[in-house]
Amino acid sequence: GGEHLCLLTASYLEEIAAAAGFVSIRRSLPATDTGYPALMDPAALGTEEADDPECPHTLVVEAEKPRDAA
Repeated sequence: GGEHLCLLTASYLEEIAAAAGFVSIRRSLPATDTGYPALMDPAALGTEEADDPECPHTLVVEAEKPRDAA
């Protein structure tokens, strides 16, 4: 009881992020790619097993919180 099931796809996560006000939304490849290399330790990227980049076990969507317009 009370269980909710949802299929998380990249497009769905992008939609949720956009609805929450995030910008510069992009998909990244697990274990190899980030749009924020200054924030992401390369050693952390290497901890994800990525046997097949076309069928990853991990879905990575990166985005930015918008800066105040003031």
